[in-house]
Amino acid sequence: VDREVRPPSCGHVYIKYWKPRGITCTTDRRIRGNVIDALGELPTRVFPVGRLDKDSEGLLLLTSDGRLPNAVLRAATKHEKRYVVTVDGRIGDEHLRRLARGVTITTIAQRDKGAGKTLTAPTRPCEVARLEGAKFEITLREGRNRQARLAQGPGGWALYGAG
Repeated sequence: VDREVRPPSCGHVYIKYWKPRGITCTTDRRIRGNVIDALGELPTRVFPVGRLDKDSEGLLLLTSDGRLPNAVLRAATKHEKRYVVTVDGRIGDEHLRRLARGVTITTIAQRDKGAGKTLTAPTRPCEVARLEGAKFEITLREGRNRQARLAQGPGGWALYGAG
């Protein structure tokens, strides 16, 4: 981890961290490969603002400021989340249009104490743009668990990365 930790002048800690694949976005230190252990010793307790799947890499913000996640992640704020997705094949124009309109996916809505409820529902429309090769960019306005990975639709392809 390339880092410089300075005492915060505002009383809170804010960390920008490029999360590699294989690290889990959890503060539970009983889980091997958690983001807190990856960061090493810190001057105060921090937690991630949002999450990236274990199999994804990308920029992750961690903070000790409890107000920030509420301001950024609440559905009412409608903040966009942008992902660059790499797949193992060609992406057709119709597939990209279908992703943009929204697709039906099944996710587990996490609840207190680890119990989850299965939810099958369409995703909200989003922006999708073709990039070079086997890549596309997807901009989401909701944050359903593993949405960028699951929104493959019928006859999907294997994802190499979403982050």
